[in-house]
Amino acid sequence: MASTTVSLLSLYDKEGYSLLKFAAEEGCLPAVKYFLKTGFDVTYEINGKFPIDFVKKDSKDYSDIVLELLKANSPFPKDFTTEGVSDKLKAFTALMTKMHQAIKEKNVDEVAKIADENKSLNNFYLYNPKSKYENISAFKYAQSSNLRRVIEIFFAKNI
Repeated sequence: MASTTVSLLSLYDKEGYSLLKFAAEEGCLPAVKYFLKTGFDVTYEINGKFPIDFVKKDSKDYSDIVLELLKANSPFPKDFTTEGVSDKLKAFTALMTKMHQAIKEKNVDEVAKIADENKSLNNFYLYNPKSKYENISAFKYAQSSNLRRVIEIFFAKNI
């Protein structure tokens, strides 16, 4: 009898939701970390929502789960605020904002410095609910602003 191996990455329910979505929704930090380590796509979108959008704010691990997903290059949750979140998550949000501010100011040296200091990040999503650029990656922001030198840095650093 031949055995069949099924990858966790290929398992979805009938609506198309992944195990990562369910782990995030249930507030199970160890499962979220495991699924991220195995390569689940944090940008897989179903009905306009990413796995991060399902994390419940009343979950005791809300900040940690959101931070893990953001570090894996997820966009910010659609209803995200920094109110009541951990200091680590606030610092991470500030880093994303700092990158976008450097791009906006065309401060190429600062963009390169932030990118060098945060090699594991490659999207640098913006959190700014008042901006038309909410949840836009730094690369797309640089493209839309036609900032060629910044785009060159991103390509050079594989961002």
